[in-house]
Amino acid sequence: MCALYSFPLRRIHRLPQLNSDKEWKTYFDDGIKIVTNNQCTIFCIRKSKSLIGGNINDQTLIDLPNGIVFKDEIFAPCEILDGSWTPYGNTGYVNGRNEKITVRCKDSASAGVVIATFVVPTSSIKFN
Repeated sequence: MCALYSFPLRRIHRLPQLNSDKEWKTYFDDGIKIVTNNQCTIFCIRKSKSLIGGNINDQTLIDLPNGIVFKDEIFAPCEILDGSWTPYGNTGYVNGRNEKITVRCKDSASAGVVIATFVVPTSSIKFN
């Protein structure tokens, strides 16, 4: 007989849940999904925006939702698509600082779509 069957059912319900420290929380806002646990935070961005090329200005892409703030500055590459979903190539990067994510790109796009996914340690993010 399996050892598990020798426990009364009420005792099985009292056993601690394994991996409870890996519980995930999800935040959504227009163009961004943030999934986090106590170790890492995953940012998935898909946002439409008219973009000015030349890698000269930081253009605000997204304000972070629910009082989320970057403690440390982050950089990540992004893919920029034109209005017909044709990729320009890996021509830009996103920058997370304080409560904003900005974008810089090589080429201008009047109806661009910025796509980026990056993972950061949760210790570098402040959740209010």
